Amino acid sequence: MNKPLFFGFLLLGLTFFIQVKTVFAATNPRLYLDPATDSVESGSQFTIKLFIDAGTKLTIAADAKISFPKAKLEVVSVKSGTYFDSVTKIIGNQTGNLEIHAYNQAQGETKTGLGELVTITFKSLSPGSAFIDLACNDGSTIDSNIADVVGNDIIDCTQTFGSEISVTQAGVADTATPTSTPSKLPQAGNISPSIMLLTVGSLALISGFSLLAMQKESV
Repeated sequence: MNKPLFFGFLLLGLTFFIQVKTVFAATNPRLYLDPATDSVESGSQFTIKLFIDAGTKLTIAADAKISFPKAKLEVVSVKSGTYFDSVTKIIGNQTGNLEIHAYNQAQGETKTGLGELVTITFKSLSPGSAFIDLACNDGSTIDSNIADVVGNDIIDCTQTFGSEISVTQAGVADTATPTSTPSKLPQAGNISPSIMLLTVGSLALISGFSLLAMQKESV
């Protein structure tokens, strides 16, 4: 096998490996706020969505412990999402805390995959950077949690994150662009059409390289 052909196979193999690794990346249960970053004017109202992504795991409830700088932000309202049919909230603007507890009223009803828990409307109070944090510590049941069918906390804190808000002075332009989180992560264990197409394409390229090598040897 000549060197150009060898490096062609090597490059093709590396590309295929990277694509497969990306698609089959584990989707562990997590909570996150969207958008991840945003810029608003002081004195204005804006919304942040709290999402749950349980991946392929069955879940029956979720808790979110959210903190925010009380001097810069305050919670105006919390609107229930569509993931669970029952949502309770505890708003603490004096302390800069918000608790969300979501579950299904029907006993034994489970949920899986991605969905919206709540939409939170904030009011910005003063200019500066304001981080809205989702408290999460592995092994703890007094912070943000996702409960499976037997009540175990299955949240992955490494994939759970909040949102950073840049509050500007009213009337002063800001060039920051909101950053949204992808609405859906690939589910572990499912072979997507892109992988199938990549596999077929890879086989076709390998066949083409092989035929080209055989033709060169026969000349």
